[in-house]
Amino acid sequence: MEGSPTMIFLLALVAFPWPVEGTEDFYAIEIIPFGEGVAAIGQAGSRLLVMDRNLQPVLDLTSEELQIDWFRAIAADPLRGDLWVLAEDQGSFLFRFDRATLQDIDGYRIDDISNPVVDGVGRFWYSSEGTLFRDFEDLYLPVSTTQLAVSADGGRVAWVDEMDRVWSAQISNFEPEIIEERRSMAPFYLPTTPILVVPLLSGGFTMNLPDGSVTEIEEGQQPFWCPVPEGVVYCVSRDDGHQITESDLYVATPDGQIFRITETPESLEINPSVYDEGVIAVDEYNGYMVVVPDDCLFDLSKY
Repeated sequence: MEGSPTMIFLLALVAFPWPVEGTEDFYAIEIIPFGEGVAAIGQAGSRLLVMDRNLQPVLDLTSEELQIDWFRAIAADPLRGDLWVLAEDQGSFLFRFDRATLQDIDGYRIDDISNPVVDGVGRFWYSSEGTLFRDFEDLYLPVSTTQLAVSADGGRVAWVDEMDRVWSAQISNFEPEIIEERRSMAPFYLPTTPILVVPLLSGGFTMNLPDGSVTEIEEGQQPFWCPVPEGVVYCVSRDDGHQITESDLYVATPDGQIFRITETPESLEINPSVYDEGVIAVDEYNGYMVVVPDDCLFDLSKY
């Protein structure tokens, strides 16, 4: 399908991100909203950090403390269900942390498992040995992948195949169709609407809307859900062939509007995510997690 045209709106005033105390050299490789705060994996997969709304640590664990090799992935719905942590320990091992107490309450050895996914009602999904599982029940649907996405209502799934193409299907009427033939990375659904976001290996990403139309953003990396304005927050980075030389954050809406939210030569914002108070990202210069206050995003919603 033809991509929708994109329109660029540059704000006259962009935000300056502030560092989160205690996260220097953390270099988060994954950040997800959890409760009013965030959960993150950093320090090359050796540390798991959960922070509250004030970005104060409420759980801080190392792989050595859990006697595992490294943390591989995390999954949770922002408001429902527990925190799931996929680790490597001479094979894949899955931890379950209780949402209320953050105690490690369960562990599962699953040797062949995709990234874990939690839907909007707290159900746990994954692919293993060529089939799809929900809450550890085999649905007997042929989904073989290491990169799985599930819509918030659990009605649709999308996945990346061995040729890096993206497929999608309804659970109730399982007839897979190719959504993206170009080489792609881990897709995800927006939690508030069944829009499928597909990052492309060549750069940029697509937003596949429920009406079948596609909005393509040709430049940018590491897209993540943005609640206000609803759409995707992502980074646009430049490098000299060896290292990143500049990187700033943008927001794209499903109708193709693009807003720049940082312009900071002295900071390299990458790997953005969100939490209750705004956008949170990583400063590639020093490993800090940095915050763009939600004041900036609310201003964007007026345009």
